[in-house]
Amino acid sequence: MEAYLDSVTESFLEDDYQLSQLSVSTSVIESDDAWNLEEPIPVGEIINAFRVQKTLVQQGGQVFIPLHEDDSAELTGEYLIYRRETDETLLSEGSDPHELHFLNANTGGDDFREVREAASTYLAYRMRFWHSSYSPSEQPSYLPSEYFDDRPPQPPRELSAVDPLSDDEYDDFIDATEQAMANELEAERRSVWDSNRGMSIDRLQREQGGDGIASAGYSRLAEDRISVSAPGSGTHRNPVQSTYGIHEGNIVGVASGGDSNSPIVPGIVTRVGLSDFNIELDWEATTRTSQAKDDLRRADRVSVAILDRNIAFQRERSAFRQMADSSSGKQLLAGDSSLSFDAPLSVSLNTSLELNSYQRRAAINALRAEDAYCIHGPPGTGKTRTLTAVIQSAVESGERVLVCAHSNQAVDNLIAGESSPDNPDEESLHGIIQAEGYRMARIGRRDQITSRVVSTHYADEETDRAQIVATTTNSADRLDLARFSLIVVDEATQASIPATAVPFQLGSKLVLAGDHKQLPPYHSAETASDEAFYPSLFEHILDRFGDDAKTTLRRQYRMHESIANFSNKEFYNGLLLHGEPNRSATISGLQPLVGINISNQESNQGNSRENPSEAEVVVAQVQRSLNAGVDASDIGVITPYTGQKGLVEGELASEFDADAAEKIKVQTIDSFQGGQREVIIVSFTVSNDRNNSGFLAFPNEGPRRLNVALTRAKKRLVLVGDWDTLSSIAPHRDTSTSCADLYRRLLDYIHEQGRMVG
Repeated sequence: MEAYLDSVTESFLEDDYQLSQLSVSTSVIESDDAWNLEEPIPVGEIINAFRVQKTLVQQGGQVFIPLHEDDSAELTGEYLIYRRETDETLLSEGSDPHELHFLNANTGGDDFREVREAASTYLAYRMRFWHSSYSPSEQPSYLPSEYFDDRPPQPPRELSAVDPLSDDEYDDFIDATEQAMANELEAERRSVWDSNRGMSIDRLQREQGGDGIASAGYSRLAEDRISVSAPGSGTHRNPVQSTYGIHEGNIVGVASGGDSNSPIVPGIVTRVGLSDFNIELDWEATTRTSQAKDDLRRADRVSVAILDRNIAFQRERSAFRQMADSSSGKQLLAGDSSLSFDAPLSVSLNTSLELNSYQRRAAINALRAEDAYCIHGPPGTGKTRTLTAVIQSAVESGERVLVCAHSNQAVDNLIAGESSPDNPDEESLHGIIQAEGYRMARIGRRDQITSRVVSTHYADEETDRAQIVATTTNSADRLDLARFSLIVVDEATQASIPATAVPFQLGSKLVLAGDHKQLPPYHSAETASDEAFYPSLFEHILDRFGDDAKTTLRRQYRMHESIANFSNKEFYNGLLLHGEPNRSATISGLQPLVGINISNQESNQGNSRENPSEAEVVVAQVQRSLNAGVDASDIGVITPYTGQKGLVEGELASEFDADAAEKIKVQTIDSFQGGQREVIIVSFTVSNDRNNSGFLAFPNEGPRRLNVALTRAKKRLVLVGDWDTLSSIAPHRDTSTSCADLYRRLLDYIHEQGRMVG
């Protein structure tokens, strides 16, 4: 709607305008039936909306309201004038200060009608399309499609689900989500156990601060499940949770009796009662399985050490169950009721930030939402800026805002932007808070806060007084008694539904921002043989309610256009527009896009992979960038594998001085999502005669991981890999289980650009 009004303003300023010419006989409609409308036009809301826009369609203190044709949303070039009477004499006589003016065709004079009488006038009828209750029958043809994103400029007042879940489907979805959580818990258990393997039960208890039970009675419930009783007798047994700190979801180690030499069996606490609890055992992870089984069979007591409390799991499972059982939660998860929105012209975007038309539309739609809304922010399109505008507008309206993300780094990035301790980034949330005097509290331990700016200014603020509270999704559980008018979740497409359920409980309106064309919530190690795809709440809402539940930011300001074009075509349907000056910005002497083909074989590095030949090429490309005047801090190296990450870090440390090597950021692709550098060098690492690209070839995650890798660079992107391995389908896969064809199209694109070298 904002873009629509902008276009009207331009037309008004460029062309002659005229008052609507109406005769007395047509200025008032006696019957609403003549319009086929259920109620009079809410003229006051329309007028107020034009007034609060301040700069829109105004001249000489008068507000010009464009009129539509009788039967469509087309504008006619005619305007009603809204004036507010200021003559004190007239006001003292009871005159309504609010007037709509028009040209009386009978007398040729400037006539008017008081606003309170205007709802049943023909004038109001021709204003009806400015109110969201009356949807345009067609898009005005003179407006460029970019104003509408190929659909109406805002969601309707009520948005029904396009694919709601039946009761049975909803139950299946809840079961599948809880099973996914159980799978993640199992993966976490294995990781924790691997780090503690080989320790005695006594040492495990000492290392964990004595957590657990030294000797307790137990009974076998099944081959892989036992029930442990807290010490004591009869009704005097100790409460499990309060005395021993044992909760459902804890990862534990179990050994028979008090024998410190007995093999330890890892397990997960699956149920906690007042004085007993159940443990699911994992015999396969035990190094001496037969002895462990024999020891437990003979013993009448066991010792239990808590290896990891896994508090995050407990919070998320509890929050998800509450969300699934609540009416507001089922609204989003099942789509069993409509999403509601305020009228678009009733929302005033009150921000000091300059926004383009897509950003303004997204912010206004988010503020209109009464339940939930999604902002889709492809790389470099200003997602953080848009969220900051939403937060500022909400605070200016007296709302209290909770700001979340799945990680501490993402939370702090949203707050600090490009700020330094002594120099606030004026366009960041931190800069606006400092300028406007808002109060914000950052929840979390100081050692978890990743930004010195955030730690210095917000770590010790009291949450009760704060207008804005910022924390990770999981730590929002610490605010269980707080309530917020608006909950904003950044990088929402990287947070699982249970993770987002934690802050969901604390407010009435949810705004989710992210990019569902990039990596989904983390769920598996790089050694996984297959993928398990877990959608975020962001994606789930779009699946239920369709694209009208989101606004896409379409103008990117990060990448040279030759870097952006492939991802734009493959992942964003060609919707992205290139902002200036980045679309043509380059580094002198260096091409913006280069592919390097190198086919030297990879090697295994523990459970990961590494490729020494690619590491050498990476070092050479770093040197070339430094020679071209690029600062080391503006260079990033990303790779899918932790083994290659470590190898590249070692090579850089041996080739460059410590200061330069430390400034160059080397990360896995997954960890670099959200980051950017002037120069990005990607080492794909995989190279083998089996054409096995591992998880890079996964049909769902593979493309999204590639999209992340391709969209981090501003001015130069170097892609190093064995392109035969990457673009060929492995024998154990086919076109439905491999995304090798995507790498083939990328290879073709690089060749078309003339940028592939050996």
